Amino acid sequence: MHGFACFLVCLPPSPLNTQNSYTKTSCGAASFISATIAGIDFEGFEVDIGKHTLVKTNEDFFAINPKGNVPTIVLEDGTLLNENVATLAWIAANAKNDKVGAKEGPNYFLLINALGFLASELHQGIGGLFNPSLDEPSKKTAVAKANDKIAKFVAQFLDGGKKKFLVGDSFTPADAYAAVILSWCGYVGLTPPAEADAYASAIRDLPDYKAAAELLAQQ
Repeated sequence: MHGFACFLVCLPPSPLNTQNSYTKTSCGAASFISATIAGIDFEGFEVDIGKHTLVKTNEDFFAINPKGNVPTIVLEDGTLLNENVATLAWIAANAKNDKVGAKEGPNYFLLINALGFLASELHQGIGGLFNPSLDEPSKKTAVAKANDKIAKFVAQFLDGGKKKFLVGDSFTPADAYAAVILSWCGYVGLTPPAEADAYASAIRDLPDYKAAAELLAQQ
């Protein structure tokens, strides 16, 4: 689930020489998928997160990102972004096409608002169940909290299942992030409500999303 990542380098005509790392099935996948849909040109290199090295070169990943986490974006001037809210907001702001919404204006701030909830609530709620040290009482409590976070997500961001996208009326990186997080439910034994499952399935069935996910699988 969290064993490997990919290290990316954006290529011309991108105005920024940007490096981006992410795991294939963890939250970092949202950065790869969103950047691909956004038309940001890059080359990917696999990273072993367990060893914190680049697979092809054995380069120390800590030398790129001292935190050793994914996703990670390193801008041309050396600026390091290594939290989902920052990396996904940067991708939206630097999209090369109109396939990714919320680039600017009020929707950009609504995007950040949605990303904040996903990172601090939904991600932590569902992702926390991957902790192998949880005993049964702790796991029951964690499951209840995760289900509560999903219910709040459906109520507050999907309007009870009426909305197709989290921000505005088109795909944004927040949708990629949410779809990836909700995909973990099967790994941790959660059964999400029908509204959350239908939303995530619809996002993953978008042609651009499917193409980007297939490209990620080939890395």
